[in-house]
Amino acid sequence: MDVDQWNTFQIEINKNAYPTYEDYSKDTSISFRSSQNFINERMKRILKDIEEALNLADVQKYKCGAPKRNILPLHIRRQFNQLYQLASLKRYLRDKVSIIENRNNFINVNNTLNQNERDNIDLKEILEIFDKHWKYKRKWLSKLLQFNNIVPIQPLPLILDTVVELERILSFINQLETAINKQLLLDRSA
Repeated sequence: MDVDQWNTFQIEINKNAYPTYEDYSKDTSISFRSSQNFINERMKRILKDIEEALNLADVQKYKCGAPKRNILPLHIRRQFNQLYQLASLKRYLRDKVSIIENRNNFINVNNTLNQNERDNIDLKEILEIFDKHWKYKRKWLSKLLQFNNIVPIQPLPLILDTVVELERILSFINQLETAINKQLLLDRSA
């Protein structure tokens, strides 16, 4: 995009005005009002305005080529994938710790969100989904621990209900990340 195209794009974008949420909530022509609908409609309108401004600025569409194949060996790509999945699982477990430690706050926030939406979600349902996800990740994590010669004293629990259990699993994940990173450095230098 050159300078003239950028200026045309900016002028077209700045011409657009969007209603506020307060105006939206007072509009009597809308039968069902929710914050989610407001956000979705606003985003659709913004995307449409951007596309129109790009067309007026005569900007060529970006065409991406075929994706480049990763040239690293398979075992190194697996290590990167394991690290990514471990980081994701660690974030998930920290969220569960946060829910357990601040249960009343989560219940209050969840109840507030449920008042404004059609689909009520109970905190119990959220925890059941977590437990279902943990059941599958538990098997994978056990295999990965054995593969990296990290043997837990007790087997990984089926359900994580306490902060102590969650912290224990997080410490295993930290040990795994250290071991995988160490092996990854050796493999990449080789």
